[in-house]
Amino acid sequence: MSSTTSLNIDGMSADEKIEHINLLREIIRLKEQSGTGFSSQNNGNKKRNIISGTVMSIIFVTCFVLVVAMAFYSFRTLYLAIQKKFPTPHSEL
Repeated sequence: MSSTTSLNIDGMSADEKIEHINLLREIIRLKEQSGTGFSSQNNGNKKRNIISGTVMSIIFVTCFVLVVAMAFYSFRTLYLAIQKKFPTPHSEL
């Protein structure tokens, strides 16, 4: 696997790696303080989503209730059709 970075990390000593990490942390901290960092940019561009979790929950519950109601109606209709096709004989009359 070839690496296209300009920094040879494998050839660096442990102290050089620690110094490089500390330098990157300092750069990130300075960017966040100045307002040009990634976290500051995301906060300003955050749009409110139209479909929130509450709306999705309501839609899911509504669909679930409709499916259960249709299943109940279908089985009830099937039961009544079977009862009509094969009535139970009454011997008391």
